Amino acid sequence: MSQGNDPPYREPPSTHGFRDGTGDDTADGIDEARAREILANVDYDTELGIELARDSRRLVAGEMSDREFHEKHNDAILDEFGVDDRPTDPDVNYGSSRGNTAGAGDPGPGSDGPLPGVPGSDEPSRRSVLKTAGMLGAAAIGGTAALQGAGVAANDQDDPEPDKQMGMVIDTERCIACLQCMQACNEENNTSEGSLWMYVFRYQQDDYTDETHHLSRPCQHCSDAPCVNACPTSSRYRRTEDGIVLTDYDRCTGCRYCEISCPYGVNYFQWTESEGEFDYDREVDGVTSAGDPPQGVMGKCTFCIQRQDSGDPELEGTTACEDACPVDAIHFGDLEDEESPPRQHLDEKSSASKFRLFKDANTSPNVFYIGNEPEGHPQPVDGPQTVENAGLSKDRPGRDVYADGGDDDGN
Repeated sequence: MSQGNDPPYREPPSTHGFRDGTGDDTADGIDEARAREILANVDYDTELGIELARDSRRLVAGEMSDREFHEKHNDAILDEFGVDDRPTDPDVNYGSSRGNTAGAGDPGPGSDGPLPGVPGSDEPSRRSVLKTAGMLGAAAIGGTAALQGAGVAANDQDDPEPDKQMGMVIDTERCIACLQCMQACNEENNTSEGSLWMYVFRYQQDDYTDETHHLSRPCQHCSDAPCVNACPTSSRYRRTEDGIVLTDYDRCTGCRYCEISCPYGVNYFQWTESEGEFDYDREVDGVTSAGDPPQGVMGKCTFCIQRQDSGDPELEGTTACEDACPVDAIHFGDLEDEESPPRQHLDEKSSASKFRLFKDANTSPNVFYIGNEPEGHPQPVDGPQTVENAGLSKDRPGRDVYADGGDDDGN
Protein backbone atom coordinates (compact mmCIF):
# COMPACT_ATOMS: atom_id res chain seq x y z
CA MET A 1 0.00 0.00 0.00
CA SER A 2 1.04 3.60 -0.40
CA GLN A 3 2.90 4.88 2.62
CA GLY A 4 2.90 8.24 4.34
CA ASN A 5 6.42 8.86 3.14
CA ASP A 6 5.40 8.46 -0.50
CA PRO A 7 5.27 11.71 -2.44
CA PRO A 8 1.76 13.14 -2.68
CA TYR A 9 1.77 12.72 -6.44
CA ARG A 10 2.69 9.03 -6.50
CA GLU A 11 0.10 7.04 -8.43
CA PRO A 12 -2.01 5.62 -7.06
CA PRO A 13 -1.68 7.70 -3.87
CA SER A 14 -4.73 6.02 -2.40
CA THR A 15 -3.69 6.27 1.22
CA HIS A 16 -0.98 8.90 1.17
CA GLY A 17 -1.54 11.50 3.84
CA PHE A 18 -4.31 9.60 5.56
CA ARG A 19 -2.87 6.36 6.93
CA ASP A 20 0.71 5.36 7.59
CA GLY A 21 0.19 1.67 7.00
CA THR A 22 0.61 0.48 10.57
CA GLY A 23 -1.02 -2.94 10.63
CA ASP A 24 -0.95 -3.32 6.84
CA ASP A 25 2.82 -3.60 6.38
CA THR A 26 4.75 -4.21 9.57
CA ALA A 27 4.15 -3.62 13.25
CA ASP A 28 6.27 -0.48 13.11
CA GLY A 29 4.54 0.96 10.05
CA ILE A 30 7.70 1.07 7.91
CA ASP A 31 7.37 -0.07 4.31
CA GLU A 32 10.79 -1.66 3.84
CA ALA A 33 10.61 -1.88 0.05
CA ARG A 34 9.72 1.80 -0.19
CA ALA A 35 12.46 2.69 2.30
CA ARG A 36 15.02 0.89 0.18
CA GLU A 37 13.90 2.87 -2.88
CA ILE A 38 14.30 6.13 -1.00
CA LEU A 39 17.74 5.26 0.38
CA ALA A 40 19.08 3.82 -2.88
CA ASN A 41 20.65 7.11 -3.93
CA VAL A 42 22.30 8.19 -0.70
CA ASP A 43 25.81 7.32 0.39
CA TYR A 44 24.86 6.02 3.83
CA ASP A 45 23.99 2.63 5.26
CA THR A 46 20.54 1.54 4.10
CA GLU A 47 20.21 -1.15 6.76
CA LEU A 48 21.08 1.30 9.53
CA GLY A 49 18.52 3.76 8.20
CA ILE A 50 15.77 1.16 8.14
CA GLU A 51 16.61 -0.03 11.65
CA LEU A 52 16.67 3.54 12.98
CA ALA A 53 13.33 4.26 11.32
CA ARG A 54 11.76 1.11 12.71
CA ASP A 55 13.02 1.71 16.21
CA SER A 56 12.12 5.39 16.15
CA ARG A 57 8.52 4.34 15.57
CA ARG A 58 8.76 1.69 18.31
CA LEU A 59 10.21 4.32 20.61
CA VAL A 60 7.28 6.69 20.27
CA ALA A 61 4.91 3.73 20.61
CA GLY A 62 6.44 2.97 24.01
CA GLU A 63 7.88 -0.36 22.88
CA MET A 64 11.47 0.79 23.54
CA SER A 65 13.03 3.15 26.05
CA ASP A 66 15.16 6.09 25.00
CA ARG A 67 18.13 4.43 26.65
CA GLU A 68 17.62 1.14 24.81
CA PHE A 69 17.20 2.95 21.49
CA HIS A 70 20.39 4.96 21.74
CA GLU A 71 22.53 2.24 23.24
CA LYS A 72 21.45 -0.11 20.46
CA HIS A 73 22.43 2.27 17.68
CA ASN A 74 25.33 4.26 19.14
CA ASP A 75 28.18 2.13 17.73
CA ALA A 76 26.63 1.86 14.26
CA ILE A 77 26.06 5.61 14.06
CA LEU A 78 29.65 6.25 15.12
CA ASP A 79 30.92 3.85 12.47
CA GLU A 80 28.81 5.35 9.69
CA PHE A 81 28.82 9.06 10.53
CA GLY A 82 31.90 9.44 12.70
CA VAL A 83 29.95 11.15 15.48
CA ASP A 84 27.01 10.47 17.74
CA ASP A 85 26.03 13.37 19.96
CA ARG A 86 23.33 11.34 21.65
CA PRO A 87 24.61 10.45 25.12
CA THR A 88 24.11 7.05 26.69
CA ASP A 89 25.57 7.80 30.09
CA PRO A 90 22.86 6.77 32.59
CA ASP A 91 24.27 9.16 35.20
CA VAL A 92 23.55 12.22 33.05
CA ASN A 93 20.06 13.72 33.15
CA TYR A 94 19.18 14.59 29.58
CA GLY A 95 15.90 15.81 28.15
CA SER A 96 13.79 13.17 26.43
CA SER A 97 13.25 13.28 22.70
CA ARG A 98 9.79 11.85 23.30
CA GLY A 99 7.57 14.81 24.05
CA ASN A 100 10.39 16.97 25.35
CA THR A 101 13.00 19.33 24.00
CA ALA A 102 16.55 19.83 25.24
CA GLY A 103 16.84 20.02 28.99
CA ALA A 104 18.21 22.93 30.96
CA GLY A 105 21.81 23.61 30.11
CA ASP A 106 21.83 21.58 26.91
CA PRO A 107 23.66 23.33 24.05
CA GLY A 108 21.67 24.38 21.04
CA PRO A 109 21.78 22.86 17.58
CA GLY A 110 25.10 23.18 15.81
CA SER A 111 27.15 22.86 18.98
CA ASP A 112 29.58 20.08 19.81
CA GLY A 113 27.49 18.81 22.72
CA PRO A 114 24.13 17.12 23.10
CA LEU A 115 21.44 18.59 20.89
CA PRO A 116 17.68 18.91 21.26
CA GLY A 117 16.13 15.50 20.97
CA VAL A 118 18.76 13.63 22.96
CA PRO A 119 17.67 10.77 25.20
CA GLY A 120 17.86 10.47 28.92
CA SER A 121 14.53 9.72 30.52
CA ASP A 122 12.45 6.60 30.22
CA GLU A 123 9.51 8.30 31.89
CA PRO A 124 6.45 8.93 29.70
CA SER A 125 6.39 12.40 28.24
CA ARG A 126 4.35 14.98 30.07
CA ARG A 127 2.50 15.78 26.89
CA SER A 128 1.22 12.22 26.70
CA VAL A 129 -0.64 12.63 29.99
CA LEU A 130 -1.94 16.19 29.69
CA LYS A 131 -5.51 16.89 30.59
CA THR A 132 -7.57 16.61 27.45
CA ALA A 133 -10.32 18.56 29.13
CA GLY A 134 -8.04 21.56 29.25
CA MET A 135 -8.28 21.76 25.47
CA LEU A 136 -11.91 21.08 24.67
CA GLY A 137 -13.61 19.19 27.42
CA ALA A 138 -14.62 15.58 27.22
CA ALA A 139 -17.89 16.32 25.50
CA ALA A 140 -16.22 18.14 22.62
CA ILE A 141 -13.87 15.24 21.97
CA GLY A 142 -16.76 12.93 21.30
CA GLY A 143 -15.24 9.92 23.00
CA THR A 144 -11.95 9.95 21.05
CA ALA A 145 -8.37 10.83 22.02
CA ALA A 146 -7.94 12.96 18.91
CA LEU A 147 -6.88 16.06 20.79
CA GLN A 148 -4.97 14.48 23.62
CA GLY A 149 -1.56 16.04 23.88
CA ALA A 150 -2.34 19.67 23.09
CA GLY A 151 -4.11 20.71 26.25
CA VAL A 152 -3.06 23.10 28.97
CA ALA A 153 -0.02 21.64 30.68
CA ALA A 154 0.29 21.14 34.40
CA ASN A 155 2.57 23.60 36.14
CA ASP A 156 5.93 21.84 36.50
CA GLN A 157 8.98 24.06 36.66
CA ASP A 158 11.36 21.11 36.27
CA ASP A 159 9.79 19.88 33.03
CA PRO A 160 11.72 21.02 29.92
CA GLU A 161 8.50 21.07 27.90
CA PRO A 162 8.18 24.40 26.04
CA ASP A 163 6.09 27.20 27.49
CA LYS A 164 4.47 27.43 24.08
CA GLN A 165 3.42 24.73 21.67
CA MET A 166 2.87 26.21 18.26
CA GLY A 167 0.41 24.30 16.15
CA MET A 168 -2.50 24.47 13.74
CA VAL A 169 -6.17 23.75 13.57
CA ILE A 170 -7.28 23.10 10.00
CA ASP A 171 -11.00 23.17 9.31
CA THR A 172 -11.64 20.64 6.56
CA GLU A 173 -15.31 21.65 6.53
CA ARG A 174 -14.31 25.11 5.31
CA CYS A 175 -11.51 24.15 2.91
CA ILE A 176 -12.41 24.58 -0.78
CA ALA A 177 -9.14 23.15 -2.18
CA CYS A 178 -8.24 26.40 -3.94
CA LEU A 179 -4.52 25.62 -3.31
CA GLN A 180 -3.75 29.20 -2.31
CA CYS A 181 -2.09 27.86 0.84
CA MET A 182 0.27 25.80 -1.32
CA GLN A 183 1.08 28.79 -3.50
CA ALA A 184 1.73 31.01 -0.48
CA CYS A 185 4.01 28.41 1.14
CA ASN A 186 6.03 28.05 -2.05
CA GLU A 187 6.44 31.80 -2.46
CA GLU A 188 7.19 32.52 1.20
CA ASN A 189 9.80 29.80 1.63
CA ASN A 190 11.27 29.83 -1.89
CA THR A 191 10.90 26.06 -2.05
CA SER A 192 12.33 24.24 -5.04
CA GLU A 193 10.18 22.79 -7.81
CA GLY A 194 8.12 19.87 -6.57
CA SER A 195 8.86 20.48 -2.87
CA LEU A 196 5.29 20.91 -1.73
CA TRP A 197 5.64 21.56 1.98
CA MET A 198 1.90 22.18 2.17
CA TYR A 199 -0.18 19.77 0.13
CA VAL A 200 -3.97 19.77 -0.33
CA PHE A 201 -5.60 16.40 -0.97
CA ARG A 202 -8.93 16.02 -2.73
CA TYR A 203 -10.40 12.60 -2.15
CA GLN A 204 -13.51 10.48 -1.98
CA GLN A 205 -14.22 7.83 0.58
CA ASP A 206 -14.69 4.25 -0.45
CA ASP A 207 -18.37 4.49 0.47
CA TYR A 208 -20.04 4.58 -2.96
CA THR A 209 -20.86 8.27 -2.70
CA ASP A 210 -19.64 11.08 -4.92
CA GLU A 211 -18.91 13.48 -2.05
CA THR A 212 -15.48 15.12 -2.31
CA HIS A 213 -13.42 15.90 0.78
CA HIS A 214 -10.33 18.08 1.29
CA LEU A 215 -7.38 17.70 3.62
CA SER A 216 -4.39 20.03 3.88
CA ARG A 217 -1.15 18.44 5.05
CA PRO A 218 1.78 20.48 6.37
CA CYS A 219 4.45 18.98 8.61
CA GLN A 220 2.68 17.88 11.78
CA HIS A 221 5.46 19.17 14.12
CA CYS A 222 5.01 16.19 16.40
CA SER A 223 5.77 16.38 20.10
CA ASP A 224 6.98 12.79 19.78
CA ALA A 225 8.67 13.09 16.39
CA PRO A 226 10.17 9.87 14.94
CA CYS A 227 12.29 11.98 12.58
CA VAL A 228 14.09 13.55 15.54
CA ASN A 229 14.97 10.14 16.95
CA ALA A 230 15.97 8.67 13.58
CA CYS A 231 18.31 11.52 12.61
CA PRO A 232 21.85 10.19 13.22
CA THR A 233 23.47 13.63 13.36
CA SER A 234 20.83 15.36 15.50
CA SER A 235 20.29 17.91 12.76
CA ARG A 236 16.52 17.40 13.12
CA TYR A 237 15.47 18.93 16.43
CA ARG A 238 12.53 20.32 18.36
CA ARG A 239 12.81 23.91 19.57
CA THR A 240 12.85 24.45 23.31
CA GLU A 241 10.78 27.61 23.31
CA ASP A 242 7.83 26.65 21.12
CA GLY A 243 7.99 22.98 20.12
CA ILE A 244 8.54 23.66 16.40
CA VAL A 245 10.49 20.88 14.67
CA LEU A 246 13.33 22.18 12.48
CA THR A 247 16.41 21.04 10.57
CA ASP A 248 19.91 22.40 11.07
CA TYR A 249 20.80 22.71 7.37
CA ASP A 250 24.51 23.06 8.12
CA ARG A 251 24.53 19.80 10.05
CA CYS A 252 22.21 17.68 7.89
CA THR A 253 23.97 15.05 5.77
CA GLY A 254 20.99 14.27 3.54
CA CYS A 255 20.88 10.63 4.65
CA ARG A 256 17.05 10.69 4.37
CA TYR A 257 16.55 8.59 7.50
CA CYS A 258 14.05 11.21 8.71
CA GLU A 259 12.03 10.67 5.54
CA ILE A 260 11.52 6.95 5.97
CA SER A 261 10.73 7.28 9.69
CA CYS A 262 8.01 9.91 9.19
CA PRO A 263 4.42 8.63 8.78
CA TYR A 264 3.23 11.83 7.10
CA GLY A 265 5.25 12.17 3.89
CA VAL A 266 6.39 15.73 4.60
CA ASN A 267 10.17 15.47 4.07
CA TYR A 268 11.78 16.54 0.80
CA PHE A 269 15.35 15.99 -0.29
CA GLN A 270 16.84 19.05 -2.01
CA TRP A 271 18.07 17.70 -5.34
CA THR A 272 19.18 20.98 -6.92
CA GLU A 273 20.74 24.25 -5.86
CA SER A 274 18.34 26.84 -4.47
CA GLU A 275 17.11 29.46 -6.89
CA GLY A 276 15.26 32.70 -6.40
CA GLU A 277 15.24 34.93 -3.37
CA PHE A 278 14.37 34.27 0.26
CA ASP A 279 13.16 37.49 1.84
CA TYR A 280 14.07 36.70 5.44
CA ASP A 281 17.05 35.76 7.56
CA ARG A 282 17.88 32.07 7.11
CA GLU A 283 19.44 31.81 10.56
CA VAL A 284 17.33 30.77 13.54
CA ASP A 285 19.05 30.86 16.92
CA GLY A 286 22.38 31.01 15.09
CA VAL A 287 21.55 27.95 12.97
CA THR A 288 20.57 27.90 9.29
CA SER A 289 17.02 26.53 9.48
CA ALA A 290 14.71 28.85 7.53
CA GLY A 291 13.60 28.76 3.92
CA ASP A 292 14.57 26.23 1.28
CA PRO A 293 17.58 24.07 2.20
CA PRO A 294 20.87 23.83 0.29
CA GLN A 295 21.43 21.06 -2.23
CA GLY A 296 21.79 17.64 -0.62
CA VAL A 297 19.87 18.58 2.52
CA MET A 298 16.40 17.69 3.81
CA GLY A 299 13.64 20.27 3.89
CA LYS A 300 10.07 20.45 5.17
CA CYS A 301 7.46 22.87 6.52
CA THR A 302 8.92 25.02 9.30
CA PHE A 303 5.72 26.74 10.43
CA CYS A 304 7.31 29.79 8.74
CA ILE A 305 10.00 29.96 11.41
CA GLN A 306 11.40 33.10 9.79
CA ARG A 307 8.19 34.87 10.81
CA GLN A 308 8.20 33.52 14.34
CA ASP A 309 11.72 34.88 14.93
CA SER A 310 11.37 38.05 12.85
CA GLY A 311 10.82 40.44 15.76
CA ASP A 312 7.90 41.84 13.79
CA PRO A 313 4.70 41.60 15.87
CA GLU A 314 2.62 41.56 12.71
CA LEU A 315 4.45 38.45 11.47
CA GLU A 316 5.08 36.55 14.67
CA GLY A 317 2.36 34.00 15.32
CA THR A 318 1.39 33.83 11.65
CA THR A 319 2.12 31.60 8.67
CA ALA A 320 1.91 32.26 4.96
CA CYS A 321 -0.65 29.50 4.39
CA GLU A 322 -2.91 30.88 7.09
CA ASP A 323 -2.71 34.40 5.69
CA ALA A 324 -3.50 33.22 2.16
CA CYS A 325 -6.51 31.04 2.98
CA PRO A 326 -9.60 32.85 1.63
CA VAL A 327 -12.07 30.87 3.75
CA ASP A 328 -10.31 31.06 7.13
CA ALA A 329 -9.73 27.31 7.28
CA ILE A 330 -6.21 27.46 8.79
CA HIS A 331 -5.63 28.70 12.33
CA PHE A 332 -2.07 28.93 13.68
CA GLY A 333 -0.87 29.81 17.14
CA ASP A 334 0.06 28.64 20.61
CA LEU A 335 -1.99 25.59 21.52
CA GLU A 336 -1.26 26.25 25.19
CA ASP A 337 -2.96 29.68 25.01
CA GLU A 338 -6.72 29.65 25.43
CA GLU A 339 -6.94 32.96 23.56
CA SER A 340 -4.93 31.84 20.52
CA PRO A 341 -6.60 31.53 17.09
CA PRO A 342 -6.53 27.71 17.02
CA ARG A 343 -7.98 27.40 20.52
CA GLN A 344 -10.62 30.00 19.76
CA HIS A 345 -11.65 28.20 16.59
CA LEU A 346 -11.88 24.91 18.45
CA ASP A 347 -14.18 26.59 20.94
CA GLU A 348 -16.35 27.89 18.11
CA LYS A 349 -16.57 24.40 16.60
CA SER A 350 -16.89 22.55 19.89
CA SER A 351 -19.64 20.26 18.60
CA ALA A 352 -17.82 19.30 15.38
CA SER A 353 -15.87 16.09 14.84
CA LYS A 354 -12.11 16.42 15.30
CA PHE A 355 -9.11 14.24 14.60
CA ARG A 356 -5.35 14.03 14.28
CA LEU A 357 -3.64 12.06 11.51
CA PHE A 358 -2.35 8.59 12.37
CA LYS A 359 -3.28 8.65 16.03
CA ASP A 360 -2.14 5.03 16.30
CA ALA A 361 1.43 6.12 15.49
CA ASN A 362 1.65 7.88 18.90
CA THR A 363 3.60 10.83 17.49
CA SER A 364 1.44 13.50 19.19
CA PRO A 365 1.14 15.72 16.11
CA ASN A 366 0.39 19.39 16.71
CA VAL A 367 -1.91 19.81 13.72
CA PHE A 368 -5.56 19.16 14.49
CA TYR A 369 -8.38 18.79 12.00
CA ILE A 370 -12.03 19.71 12.22
CA GLY A 371 -14.28 17.44 10.19
CA ASN A 372 -14.74 13.75 9.64
CA GLU A 373 -11.61 11.62 9.75
CA PRO A 374 -10.75 9.81 6.48
CA GLU A 375 -11.48 6.11 6.68
CA GLY A 376 -10.33 3.04 4.80
CA HIS A 377 -8.57 3.81 1.53
CA PRO A 378 -9.56 7.30 0.32
CA GLN A 379 -9.33 7.68 -3.44
CA PRO A 380 -7.69 10.85 -4.86
CA VAL A 381 -9.79 12.85 -7.28
CA ASP A 382 -9.02 15.80 -9.52
CA GLY A 383 -10.57 19.17 -8.93
CA PRO A 384 -11.13 22.38 -10.83
CA GLN A 385 -7.90 23.77 -9.34
CA THR A 386 -4.90 21.52 -9.97
CA VAL A 387 -1.29 21.81 -8.85
CA GLU A 388 -0.26 22.65 -12.40
CA ASN A 389 -2.77 25.42 -13.02
CA ALA A 390 -1.91 26.84 -9.61
CA GLY A 391 1.57 27.49 -11.00
CA LEU A 392 3.19 24.67 -9.04
CA SER A 393 4.71 21.37 -10.08
CA LYS A 394 4.99 17.78 -8.91
CA ASP A 395 8.23 17.17 -10.82
CA ARG A 396 11.55 17.02 -8.97
CA PRO A 397 14.32 18.25 -11.31
CA GLY A 398 17.79 16.94 -10.51
CA ARG A 399 16.84 13.54 -9.12
CA ASP A 400 18.33 11.72 -12.06
CA VAL A 401 21.72 13.42 -11.91
CA TYR A 402 22.36 13.98 -8.22
CA ALA A 403 23.58 10.46 -7.44
CA ASP A 404 25.05 7.55 -9.35
CA GLY A 405 21.96 5.50 -8.65
CA GLY A 406 19.95 7.20 -11.37
CA ASP A 407 16.29 8.09 -11.10
CA ASP A 408 14.64 8.15 -7.70
CA ASP A 409 10.91 8.69 -7.52
CA GLY A 410 10.98 9.60 -3.86
CA ASN A 411 10.72 13.07 -2.37
